[in-house]
Amino acid sequence: MIDDGKDPAAKALGAKGGKKRAENMTPERRAEIARGVGSGRGLATLTPISTR
Repeated sequence: MIDDGKDPAAKALGAKGGKKRAENMTPERRAEIARGVGSGRGLATLTPISTR
Protein backbone atom coordinates (compact mmCIF):
# COMPACT_ATOMS: atom_id res chain seq x y z
CA MET A 1 0.00 0.00 0.00
CA ILE A 2 1.26 3.46 -0.90
CA ASP A 3 1.56 6.03 1.87
CA ASP A 4 -0.40 9.09 0.80
CA GLY A 5 0.69 11.15 3.84
CA LYS A 6 -2.77 11.20 5.38
CA ASP A 7 -3.60 10.09 8.89
CA PRO A 8 -5.39 6.70 8.70
CA ALA A 9 -7.69 7.63 11.58
CA ALA A 10 -8.72 10.85 9.83
CA LYS A 11 -9.38 8.94 6.61
CA ALA A 12 -11.58 6.46 8.46
CA LEU A 13 -13.63 9.26 10.03
CA GLY A 14 -13.89 11.10 6.73
CA ALA A 15 -15.24 8.01 5.02
CA LYS A 16 -18.13 7.97 7.49
CA GLY A 17 -18.94 11.66 7.11
CA GLY A 18 -21.51 11.58 4.33
CA LYS A 19 -23.44 8.64 5.70
CA LYS A 20 -23.54 10.06 9.20
CA ARG A 21 -24.64 13.45 7.89
CA ALA A 22 -27.45 11.85 5.90
CA GLU A 23 -28.60 9.84 8.91
CA ASN A 24 -28.98 13.05 10.92
CA MET A 25 -31.04 14.85 8.24
CA THR A 26 -34.73 14.64 7.66
CA PRO A 27 -35.87 12.95 4.44
CA GLU A 28 -37.24 16.32 3.29
CA ARG A 29 -33.85 18.01 3.74
CA ARG A 30 -32.06 15.21 1.86
CA ALA A 31 -34.54 15.58 -1.01
CA GLU A 32 -34.03 19.35 -1.03
CA ILE A 33 -30.27 18.94 -1.33
CA ALA A 34 -30.68 16.29 -4.03
CA ARG A 35 -32.79 18.74 -6.06
CA GLY A 36 -29.97 21.31 -5.81
CA VAL A 37 -31.95 23.78 -3.70
CA GLY A 38 -29.52 23.53 -0.82
CA SER A 39 -26.39 24.37 -2.77
CA GLY A 40 -27.31 27.48 -4.75
CA ARG A 41 -26.24 25.87 -8.02
CA GLY A 42 -29.30 27.22 -9.81
CA LEU A 43 -28.55 30.86 -9.01
CA ALA A 44 -26.20 31.39 -11.96
CA THR A 45 -28.92 30.41 -14.42
CA LEU A 46 -31.52 32.64 -12.76
CA THR A 47 -29.38 35.78 -12.41
CA PRO A 48 -28.97 37.89 -15.56
CA ILE A 49 -25.35 38.47 -16.50
CA SER A 50 -25.82 42.23 -16.53
CA THR A 51 -26.51 42.30 -12.77
CA ARG A 52 -23.57 40.17 -11.63
